[in-house]
Amino acid sequence: MTTSKPAVVSTGTPGAPVTTAKGSTGAPGVSTTQAPVMTTTGAPAVSTMTPPPAVSTTQGAPTTTAFGNANLNFDVVFLFDGSQAAQPVFNNFTKFVSTLMVSYTVGPAAHVGIGVVAPDADDQAPMVAQLNSIQSQSILNGYLNTLGEYWGDFDHAGQLLDLNLKTVSSPDYMNPSAGYRPAINNHLIIYITATTAFDVDPTATAKSIIAKNQYGIITVGFGAAVDNTKLIAVSGGAACSFTATDFASLNNQIRPIQQKIWDANFNNGVYCSS
Repeated sequence: MTTSKPAVVSTGTPGAPVTTAKGSTGAPGVSTTQAPVMTTTGAPAVSTMTPPPAVSTTQGAPTTTAFGNANLNFDVVFLFDGSQAAQPVFNNFTKFVSTLMVSYTVGPAAHVGIGVVAPDADDQAPMVAQLNSIQSQSILNGYLNTLGEYWGDFDHAGQLLDLNLKTVSSPDYMNPSAGYRPAINNHLIIYITATTAFDVDPTATAKSIIAKNQYGIITVGFGAAVDNTKLIAVSGGAACSFTATDFASLNNQIRPIQQKIWDANFNNGVYCSS
């Protein structure tokens, strides 16, 4: 890869939006006049980049969902495959997440974090958003609309899922000041991928996260290049692993995932654990 992703400062209050495009003059509505600076501390990197410009929408969040109150309190971190395999379908991934989350009150009730799983260490960016970075559905859509352009690698094959699972379960990322809420019991990682070519087996890390009740894990595999057996091992059970072959079947997984989120609210945050 010949271009760098937006670097970020891992401390302090987010300021004005600053992003730099990868080899382009910038997407409409996104400033390209200044690149953020980066500091490295050796700890798992966490972005505090100010959200992209909010995207206007005429669709507001409903007051209820098929599975209960739209004001359901839960923390969810979306981990997106940013490898070569994901490039042709990455927009499907982001539209899927936007549609999934529009049923909830993003920000006050549903805390949303975002990360992009790179194929190799050289291209692994910090986490895109902490759990307190996104305060509304429109801000979430702003992140999603620019995610592939500014944070995806798409040049190489592979997935550093183990590293990213360790990052989102680190004390830094799970710090209450970063938006993780120990007072609630519903915390979830949703990993969306077009490949299971992991650099190292992430199963042990995933099992530890689930056993400690730090998060439940749901996996969504898209296309023919995923090994669902590997994804089941990560999620802890077949009931928490979903597959799709096209955009329509991907969207068909929204309701079952929403049902899992609702059910976890009443069973101490357990998704799958076997």
